[in-house]
Amino acid sequence: SHLNSPFHLPSCTETLCVYFTGSNIRSQEICSSPGSFPAPQLFLDRLSARQGDKVRLSCLVPLDAPMTRIVFCKDGKEISVQPKEENKPVYDSPYQVSRESAGAFSCRYQLMDNNNQENNSLSSNSWHLHVAGNALN
Repeated sequence: SHLNSPFHLPSCTETLCVYFTGSNIRSQEICSSPGSFPAPQLFLDRLSARQGDKVRLSCLVPLDAPMTRIVFCKDGKEISVQPKEENKPVYDSPYQVSRESAGAFSCRYQLMDNNNQENNSLSSNSWHLHVAGNALN
C-alpha cells in the first residue's frame, strides 16, 4: 500500500531513470554492498563546516577503471550519482551542509554490464564531516 512506501527515489543512468518504491532497497544497497573493483579515493575540501556551508566531495577513480557511474555515499546511503565521463579521473559533488549533515562520507563506482548486472568497486576511504553549532542560535 502507499502507506508503506512514502518515498519514490530515482536511480539514474545516463539514459534511464527507474523509480523504486517501498524501502528503496536497490538505491541504498549500492553504498553497503560488497565490491571487487579497486577502491577509489575520496577527498573533502573541509572536515568541519557550519550549517549553510558547501562542502566539495571529490572522488578520484583509478585510471581505466571499468565503470558506468560514480556514487557518493553518506552513512551507507546514496546521496549523489554521476554518469561516467571519458578521461575524467576526478568527480566532484557539491554538498549543502545542514544540521543533519554530520556523518561518514565515501564514494564508489559501479559498472552495469550488458546483462544489467551491477558490479561495484570497493568503498573508498571514509571521511567524517563535523558540523559545528550555529553561533547565532
